[in-house]
Amino acid sequence: MPSEQSIAMFWKWFSENEQQLYNVEYPHNLFDFLQSKLDSIADYLTWEFSGVDSDGKRQFVISADGVASMFPLVFQIVQQAPVLQKFEVVALRQPHKSTSLQCYGRDIDKNNVYYSAQSNEGRLDITLYFEDYDGSENWLGVAFLTLDTVIGEYLTATVIGEIQLGSIYARTKDSAPIRALPNIVDGFRNLN
Repeated sequence: MPSEQSIAMFWKWFSENEQQLYNVEYPHNLFDFLQSKLDSIADYLTWEFSGVDSDGKRQFVISADGVASMFPLVFQIVQQAPVLQKFEVVALRQPHKSTSLQCYGRDIDKNNVYYSAQSNEGRLDITLYFEDYDGSENWLGVAFLTLDTVIGEYLTATVIGEIQLGSIYARTKDSAPIRALPNIVDGFRNLN
């Protein structure tokens, strides 16, 4: 388990570099350094910056990259965050309403993503159907990040079971637009 000191050292470094981190654009070697600072706390930690919100702040999301056993550590790191002028610190990837997602070199239009789901031993097995799905590498990563933006990292890791992938053109009759998934997950959680 990481030490309190390693977390404190991370936040000291982040605070000292807050303005630079706020202003820098991706890609930049400062982002690699930020990742190495998180790696010095523990494996599986990753991060994201949002765009600038109406208050002039960015979100700094600390993620366990879907590894549920690391969630307590993420919560601990976020809880120990200092008050920052330019960033709001957030634990785990949260759902958001944007209809587009860029990841793994792909532009995903969530209006063209469908799902079908089935209960299986206390989890919800899911098949995601993507418009450009071709079976090539990285699609499982795209699926996880899509789910994270729709239902959040916590629910993706704790409610979703097996994930299968397919083309939107081969979707089943019981499939629905992914924007309906949060209601299905909420109903599923209430039954279990």
